[in-house]
Amino acid sequence: MTKQPTSDAQLNAEILDFISRNKIVCPLPIPWEQFFDVIWKSERRQIGDSTLGFREMGLMPPLILAGWEASNESKVNRFRQHLDWAYQKGRIAQAHRLLNELSDKDFLFESNSRRVWIPLQRDS
Repeated sequence: MTKQPTSDAQLNAEILDFISRNKIVCPLPIPWEQFFDVIWKSERRQIGDSTLGFREMGLMPPLILAGWEASNESKVNRFRQHLDWAYQKGRIAQAHRLLNELSDKDFLFESNSRRVWIPLQRDS
C-alpha cells in the first residue's frame, strides 16, 4: 500500500480487503483475545462505566477455547463482527494499529491458502 488511509471508512475497507485478499479467517486465540480486550475495554473506559461487560456493549466473545471448535465460517463472521463493532464505535484506527502488530503466525488462514505475507501499512 502506498497511501495511508485517511478516514475510518477507508481504514475499514482496507482491513476487510486485507482479510479477504489474504484469506484470513481470524487471529489465533491469544492474539484474538488480546485484540478483543483492547477494543472493548477502551470503549468501556471512554463511556466511563467499568461495570459494563462486552455483552452489554453488544459484543459476543471471540471463538476461542471451546469456541475454537466452531467452523471457520463462524470464526470469520465473528471476527468481522468485532471489526464492524470497532468501526461503528470509532475504534477502527485502533483496530488497524493492533492488527499491524501481528504477523502471519498470528492468524488462522483458510485451508491451503497461505499467501505471501504483506502486512497492512504501518502507522508512522
